Amino acid sequence: NGLRLIILPTTLVILLSLIQGITEFLPISSSVHLVLVWQGAALFEIPLLYADPYTQRAIDVAAHVGTLAAVTVFFWRDVVHLVVGGWQFVTGQIGTAQARRFGLLVLASLPLIFAGFVWSLFGEAGLERQLWVIGSASILFGLMIWWFDARSDSRLAEDDLNWRRALVFGLFQVLALIPGTSRSGITMAAGRALGFSRAAGTKIALLMSIPAILAAGSLEAFRLITARPFQAPEGVWSSAGLVLVVSALTAYVTLWLFTRFLPVTGFLPYVVYRVLLGLAVLTLAWLL
Repeated sequence: NGLRLIILPTTLVILLSLIQGITEFLPISSSVHLVLVWQGAALFEIPLLYADPYTQRAIDVAAHVGTLAAVTVFFWRDVVHLVVGGWQFVTGQIGTAQARRFGLLVLASLPLIFAGFVWSLFGEAGLERQLWVIGSASILFGLMIWWFDARSDSRLAEDDLNWRRALVFGLFQVLALIPGTSRSGITMAAGRALGFSRAAGTKIALLMSIPAILAAGSLEAFRLITARPFQAPEGVWSSAGLVLVVSALTAYVTLWLFTRFLPVTGFLPYVVYRVLLGLAVLTLAWLL
């Protein structure tokens, strides 16, 4: 049967946590890396302990909670303003700047939430495992990021967001349902296409990740609860707790580094990485 490599549970969950924390907010697609971990293990017959579907879902929920905590803490001032704006919005005080900002964020999030719900019912099964789709999307949308970034005039600031631009952000974000696209990457590309500066467009895209992660995490949590909540495999909750902590810390550090150095590096390093990753995935798909 050949030599089999055994990855210990703690090693596995730390690896998944690091991948989720690093890639969730970078424009390189976290889902690609996570799918490749599970598929690579299956391809080479690596017995990943705690890799049953229930535990994978529990780890996914924990990773979502961790990255949500990271982005919320990182942008805590903006989150406080959005909470205040949300309260003003629902109580009819829609004329304030905070209520307007909250409404624009909701508008930008609605297309993905609606499309994601439909996708989960009809179009989700199996697509995330098709290596041809993942590899092609990684290259195609990576080049799209580069194209829009190179041609943007950077004339718009964060306060220039209006309902039309928010809707464009939202429609771009729907493309993230295609595995390999990168939710953060495609919304950052939307910002550059609209003419926002790198800093402004990136901040809007990252704030949009809060309702997106919350929606995705809530859906996975619902599936987890309705699966077999009283028959969880031994050790699953300790593994999920470790994922939550490590992914939160990793995501926070990644956010700090990314936002600090993006004005200097631009998106080109991430585009090059995406193209190389996509070519590697397509090569693997061709060999299989």
